[in-house]
Amino acid sequence: MKCSKIANCCNTQNVGGNLKDSINEELYTMKKFIVTLLFTGILGQIIFAQNNGDGVNLSSVDYFFKITKELNSGLEPSEDEWKTLFETSGYKISVTSDWSENVIRDMAIFAFVPGYQHHRDSILKISIVVNMDDYSKVFSKLTLINFMDMKKNLAELENFRNSYDFNTLKEASKERLKSFLRNPVDSLVVFPSVNLLCQEADAQSKSKGIVMDFNLFFKQVPTNENVDFLAHEMFHTYRRHFINEKFVKSNNLMKQIDILENEGIANMIDKTLNSQIQKLIILGYPQSIVDLYDSTYKNTPTKLQAMDSITCSFIRKEISEEEFDKRFKGFCILGGHPNSLYMTDIIKKAGLKDELITNFYRPVHFIKIYNRAANKEGTFVFSNEFVHYLEELELKYAD
Repeated sequence: MKCSKIANCCNTQNVGGNLKDSINEELYTMKKFIVTLLFTGILGQIIFAQNNGDGVNLSSVDYFFKITKELNSGLEPSEDEWKTLFETSGYKISVTSDWSENVIRDMAIFAFVPGYQHHRDSILKISIVVNMDDYSKVFSKLTLINFMDMKKNLAELENFRNSYDFNTLKEASKERLKSFLRNPVDSLVVFPSVNLLCQEADAQSKSKGIVMDFNLFFKQVPTNENVDFLAHEMFHTYRRHFINEKFVKSNNLMKQIDILENEGIANMIDKTLNSQIQKLIILGYPQSIVDLYDSTYKNTPTKLQAMDSITCSFIRKEISEEEFDKRFKGFCILGGHPNSLYMTDIIKKAGLKDELITNFYRPVHFIKIYNRAANKEGTFVFSNEFVHYLEELELKYAD
């Protein structure tokens, strides 16, 4: 069975000259957004309509099942077949580099071909916590775990694909999002293109639509979680029409704050700390990741204090602008979910949820609302110096 250089090395490290940059970019932009637009009425609707597609696209799932049948039978898929797989809708959106394509290909071989026990064991021994900065290893392990789980339930998954009415999610998800927003713009609450594929158990909101792992989707059907899950992703798409792109991309600090607001509000639709911990366990994530998620949530005050301290050092000219920007690259791990969940939990406890939702696209207001809530709840409060810096930066990029 032919594998990529990743498989031949069996350590997922030999993946090309500019790998580090591409991996870091993909890691830190996971669940971020490539395209952001200010709401301009008809223009916003036209652009969004391009992503609406036909609802749920299963072409990547169907071709992946074709590939797995060959692997299970001991056949070697041709190079043209692998190429066709990665040209299907979901993979075309999600897989944007050779290394990630090679990881999916190799993990499929390791999971579905019996003779690769040594390779499976080698990947499964990878410590995700130790290798958080090497996303090729993290992605490899999580994808292999998901594929091995799929192999155990492959017949059931295939039956589900052929019997489930995926279009039933459309109206339910739209109504869920509309019920969450205050005074929603109905024309922008549109069910986007949802592209199911097979990789790690995750979902991402991309400029060309939502990509979601099929096995994850399958596991969430009995509890009806997919409605809230897709409403969560639709929120990201909806919010994209309103934000000031130049401002939130002005430096890495603002990118991190925007992530915290973006994910924090969306998480209120479908996540609590307990539900997320349980989901990680159910999906087979290593205990190290479960513990990391929990500890990251609980250590949020310390993380926010560091954010404040670094910024104040820059304001006082104790560090350079280059150093300031460098320190905030990838500042919030795990996509910012645990830290953002903590912040919105504090805001909800203080009774300020509605005010936050009203200001859902204004990261400086997010910090101010959090400060009021944190002061009431007795947790870390950002300094006046920090808030003033954000206000001045926002004014600089005001349209």
